[in-house]
Amino acid sequence: MIETSVTITMSLCRSSLFFLYFCFDIAIHQVRTQLDDKNYLLALRSVIKKLNFNQLSYDEFRNDIKQLATVDPDDLNDCYDSSFSERNQNIIHMDLNTIIEEYFNTPEQIQLLSMELSDGNQHTDQLLEQRVEILATNILQLTKVVLKCLESPKEKRSRLGITSISHLSEEEFQSLLGDQLYDSMQNSSSEIISGPNLQITMKYSWTDHNAVTPIRNQFRCGSCAVFSAVATVESAYLIHYGRKRMISPQSIDLSEQSVLDCLQNGVCKDGSYVDESWNIIKRKGISTERERPYQARQTGHCNRNPQSLIYMKKWIQNYQNTEKYMQRLILQYGPISALIDARKLHHLKGPFHGYCGQKITHAVVIVGWIQKYWIIKNSWGKNWGLNGFLYLPRGQNKCNIQYYAGVPFIR
Repeated sequence: MIETSVTITMSLCRSSLFFLYFCFDIAIHQVRTQLDDKNYLLALRSVIKKLNFNQLSYDEFRNDIKQLATVDPDDLNDCYDSSFSERNQNIIHMDLNTIIEEYFNTPEQIQLLSMELSDGNQHTDQLLEQRVEILATNILQLTKVVLKCLESPKEKRSRLGITSISHLSEEEFQSLLGDQLYDSMQNSSSEIISGPNLQITMKYSWTDHNAVTPIRNQFRCGSCAVFSAVATVESAYLIHYGRKRMISPQSIDLSEQSVLDCLQNGVCKDGSYVDESWNIIKRKGISTERERPYQARQTGHCNRNPQSLIYMKKWIQNYQNTEKYMQRLILQYGPISALIDARKLHHLKGPFHGYCGQKITHAVVIVGWIQKYWIIKNSWGKNWGLNGFLYLPRGQNKCNIQYYAGVPFIR
């Protein structure tokens, strides 16, 4: 029933460009209505029972769990966090079937599944079976990653666990990262300004000043640069007009989709770079999420936004920065776009202390810092990292965080 109603809706919608986004909203609503129903839970339990992952918990996995069960709790706490969406999903003490059921019965995962179903290309049971198998595989892999973490010195350990993106395969996770981002950014033009001469404080975060919008989720599309660009524009708007117009961060949600649709084809696979998105916002404006909901794919429909809330003046960006330069930019202008090597961050649930290289693969937003860490807004959902934020050690150019800094200016 889910598949039939959604397919009919989307078929009718494709015949009219005018109704495209209105109809997409209807299709999403139809899917969510079904997924929120008890039929979804029954379908999920049926898939789990059919695959019976407790039987697929190989001897090797059981041995890994036995090893983890003998670890001193303080040591284990360095490398493992069992929380997920305000629940406890402890892989050591809970059976795999229960963990999988609870994971896919959280609001964020239901939303992502409904988005994936909305294109009408998969049946509910097929999608659930695919996602359940991937999650089970990733949980088996997680036990090995945690054991490896426990072999590291304490100062090199990072807390790991089940995250918002644990239902993505390794191939899908890699598609979130822009393999061509590093080479592309080296050839990107930039306007260099000297950092403002401000006194740098021990800690500062724009989250404390109502200038950081909620965590988003880019889902399976390599649109991190779009999310980074839009998030900095949202923050710039809040800094300039938030207090004057009594606007809260929760009330601002600009449309990444309206930017994504105006980029070159192939962004979801190959990625893009931040200044491209700012250039589109400057030329065409940007609509709201309500008007152009995120679909995690390019629709091919690029439109001007005459009712745009934001009017871009320009942006500045610089390469190979010092830490002080970046801090002064943040203090003076607000959250900045930055680029990092994110290849080792799939299972992250706390500050990152592990090894990462210097290859630029992912765009993020630095919103501030504390004494030892940068505070970085990511776009992988609120159940990744620390409530969706990455805490990255300062003073060592960790993951090549100082490679790029960019900030937009609005009028």
